[in-house]
Amino acid sequence: STGTKTAVAPASYRTLAQQRFFAWRDDVRHDGSHVRVEPQAFYYAGRLGLLASWVASRPTLARVSQARSQRLTQKAWALAGHWVLTGEAATYRGVVPARDFRWTGRDPGAVELAARWSELAIDAAAFPNFANPATSWRRARTATVGLNWHLNAHVKAVLNFERTWFHGATTRATRARGDAVLTRLQLRY
Repeated sequence: STGTKTAVAPASYRTLAQQRFFAWRDDVRHDGSHVRVEPQAFYYAGRLGLLASWVASRPTLARVSQARSQRLTQKAWALAGHWVLTGEAATYRGVVPARDFRWTGRDPGAVELAARWSELAIDAAAFPNFANPATSWRRARTATVGLNWHLNAHVKAVLNFERTWFHGATTRATRARGDAVLTRLQLRY
């Protein structure tokens, strides 16, 4: 492609804890089509829920200072599972407590244990022209374990521990691992 590149810059990649581990060079822009494929599979039986997904993202990118564009491929996948400790059914739409949480009495709401393993891989052709190998990682693998507490059908509290391992930077001086404890209170109506 030719001419001045005024298209939108592609997004950088961050962990769930917002730790940036990959960024495109400042003058990289989208330059044409972007193909994304994302199949997903799930299985729910009783208290068990499993979910798997795979993503291939193929944007056409160019640097403002260069006349040629290139299609690069980023791939990601995730496997997640959860088990409802209090006996309710696991469903794609979430867990609904058999009895709402009460401050007095023995009604805990619903509690589930969750785990996820995921990976994101950046196309090797992105380096060094589109991304700086000294400041961006080529691959991130993440393990997460969590506890979800459904107080009722509308309120959910989440506590997660996440560890991410970074691979593929050539001269990166920072840690090759990131840890995070994440909490969330979710209101649904």
